[in-house]
Amino acid sequence: MPPLSNRAIIAFAAIQLVLWGVNYYAFSIFITPMERDLGWTREELNDALSAGLLVSALAGPLVGSWIDHGYGRRVMCGGSLLAAAMYVLWAWSPSPFVFLLLWLGLGFAHSMILYEAAFALLQLRQQDGAAAAITRVTLVAGFAGTVFFPLTQFLLDHAGWRMTALLFAALNVGMAFSLALLLRGMDPVMARERQTERSNGALREAMRQPQFWLLSLLFALLGVIFSVTVFHLSPLLQERDLRAGEVAMVMALIGPAQVAGRLTTLAFGNQGLAQRTGMFAAFAFFVGFALLNMNVPGVLAAGLFCVLFGVGSGLSTILRGTAVAEFLSRRGFGVVNGWVGMPATLARAAGPALAARLWSLGHGYSAVALSLWIAAGLVALTFGALLFTRSRPAPAG
Repeated sequence: MPPLSNRAIIAFAAIQLVLWGVNYYAFSIFITPMERDLGWTREELNDALSAGLLVSALAGPLVGSWIDHGYGRRVMCGGSLLAAAMYVLWAWSPSPFVFLLLWLGLGFAHSMILYEAAFALLQLRQQDGAAAAITRVTLVAGFAGTVFFPLTQFLLDHAGWRMTALLFAALNVGMAFSLALLLRGMDPVMARERQTERSNGALREAMRQPQFWLLSLLFALLGVIFSVTVFHLSPLLQERDLRAGEVAMVMALIGPAQVAGRLTTLAFGNQGLAQRTGMFAAFAFFVGFALLNMNVPGVLAAGLFCVLFGVGSGLSTILRGTAVAEFLSRRGFGVVNGWVGMPATLARAAGPALAARLWSLGHGYSAVALSLWIAAGLVALTFGALLFTRSRPAPAG
């Protein structure tokens, strides 16, 4: 099976940009107008999000197995159409219960269309060129927040949140057709070979290694940092007296900072890419959340935090796509990656709801900001342990 061309990889990256912007980043901008119009609580909205992310976590290994068996095209097209249907329900949203149900479907769609599925597909298709392809995809898709934070705010201001949801449904349908054209000829291929790999115990072999469990913990910490920040940064900054337009402006810096962080990886080369990205990501997160906890007022301080957070999240995305192959093995990547990534998605699921309750108990975001700084410190410690276990010689016998 020939690898995707450079042009096809760029097109795939553009599709990922839209899928991330519509199905993930836009949620935090919807919170305030939905609270105002419907009278729902922030906890109800974030509970639905967390339930959807929980479904995404549980579905990860299954979706990875489908992609290992050569069904990546059907998975990603089907996921985009499922997301479109859920956005139609979103536009209706008569009750918190219906909103919860649609997020269960949207969570399953996340497991089929976002980075976990995309990375598994690229590892299968590109083989030794997967790290370079993943870097290119994330360079383009890193602008998802830059494009969709202000775009979503503009649409909400001028069309309302229900019409915006319908527009996002149409975008998902468009991405499904684009993926169907781009990934032609991929289904089903290498199914027998991938089934043999799985039957040979790739997952069992990986789970015997301490790196498997350390990566699971590392990705869980990164997942909770990412989801809490993305979904609570807007109200956090507004609590610190930034206007909605200023918040949208500084949050738009996250995308370019993600891309800038990923551009630095081009100087690293493919050898040891996960090691270098992990170290720099841990540093950026720790310094950024230290700044956030200083509670320095103003747009400049908020913008600097967004830049540091963007650099850290951009590098951690590269880490997420390359660490399993580098620290464990590419064999049975979809299944192994799905299980390693499950704690991360569970953490992303729990994070927004827990943060909303912490905000409620503390009557503000100070405790949330402190918790994120502690998590950033644990990221650095866990990554250090991962490097240590990898550098130790294997025991005799």
